[in-house]
Amino acid sequence: TVVLWSDGYTNAAANITARGGVQGGAGGMVETSGKQTLVTSAAPMVHSRDGVSPHGQWLLDPESLTIVATLSSPPAQAPSPSTNNYESGGVASEVTSATLATALNSGANVVLYTSGALGTVSFNDSVLSAPTADAALQVYAHGGITLGANTIGIAAGPPPAGKLSILLQAGY
Repeated sequence: TVVLWSDGYTNAAANITARGGVQGGAGGMVETSGKQTLVTSAAPMVHSRDGVSPHGQWLLDPESLTIVATLSSPPAQAPSPSTNNYESGGVASEVTSATLATALNSGANVVLYTSGALGTVSFNDSVLSAPTADAALQVYAHGGITLGANTIGIAAGPPPAGKLSILLQAGY
């Protein structure tokens, strides 16, 4: 299990791995969380290595989250002089659709879980994947889930080796 978490601003751009052993074992669990703001541009590796055991889970749980084609929020550049903490400067929580697709393509179970009183998940871009093993995208929003004209599903091309399960739940 790997947890990247902060009460304020989290910018997760590292290569994170939490995998099962070569002889067997389920994939690991990774949580990338920024209570106020989360910006992530790298999908963790949480799949099992033996190809038989269940794959792991990647949890993202900011107050609200927007799925975008390109990150619009630059990472914080320097600590705040008053608190010596990195601050978001008011940027929104974002993850790219390509980052989510990368995780799903490897067979990960991706959970988007908003924690704010009005926490929403907005899909400003489509999430299309070609899973190499069964994968799942679970979206839990305290407020609403907005898809607009965007799609969540299987990318065009030959049928993938795995299935993609999708769960959307708003107003929990």
